[in-house]
Amino acid sequence: MVALLVAIPAGVAAGMRPGSRLDSAITTATLFGLAMPAFFEGTLLMLLFALKLDVVPSQGYVPFSDDPVRSLRLTVLPALTLGLAISPYLSKLVRSAVAEVAQEPFVPFARAKGLARWRISVGYVFRNALPTLVAALGLTIASLIAGSIVVEVLFNWPGTGRLVVGAVTERDYALIQALVLVYGVLFIVVNLASELAQGLLDPRVRLA
Repeated sequence: MVALLVAIPAGVAAGMRPGSRLDSAITTATLFGLAMPAFFEGTLLMLLFALKLDVVPSQGYVPFSDDPVRSLRLTVLPALTLGLAISPYLSKLVRSAVAEVAQEPFVPFARAKGLARWRISVGYVFRNALPTLVAALGLTIASLIAGSIVVEVLFNWPGTGRLVVGAVTERDYALIQALVLVYGVLFIVVNLASELAQGLLDPRVRLA
């Protein structure tokens, strides 16, 4: 959700104005984001929001059923870390898809009809670029799996990520094989779901 909230507005804004200063600024920020590893982003967020500003806890995990407020506060930094790590990749894809769709003949026709810019961007351009975003979301599951390992260790969260690290440290090969199998099945299922969703959104990619 964090990645989509960042990537969609940035990608649409850059794609609707290719070559502009806004496009250059977003593209530059995207390159910085792609080059920055997740553990470095998480450390910076922890230093800023937990230690400097003291608005959220730095580490720990509390089940939502035990303390909903503290659980959500402890989720902020891990969610931001994973979301900001994935958003540059999604933003770049959205920008490319939107810029490509914006060159289609129906876009100048919609402008000639006097439609508002936001309506053209959302109702016409982004709607036709949506299948590309859905396909990209399936591919980000690999980044989420790898990022979850870093985030769980960095923010001291219990989960399969820390389980992987512990299994590697203890040389528990059976557990490592089981976790790799689980991750592989999850990757296949998510990608299959994204392909099916893309077919529903775009009739051109449906199988006969």
